[in-house]
Amino acid sequence: MNHRIVIGVLWTSALLCGCSTQAWYEGLSRSGEFDCNTRPVGEREDCRARTRQPSYDTYEKERSREKAP
Repeated sequence: MNHRIVIGVLWTSALLCGCSTQAWYEGLSRSGEFDCNTRPVGEREDCRARTRQPSYDTYEKERSREKAP
């Protein structure tokens, strides 16, 4: 499955169910993982290293720190 299709499905699902920010974050993270798994075996680890994201809780804490005055 093409990663654009996956992203399109995520967008559509989010619009239909009113997904939270956390659901969006996790969905896009999974989409990146899926894309890496479709690559040739020799490219998968490099792809995962580039697309690996922190957990949503860690992301939210960092984001909150950046917003603080």
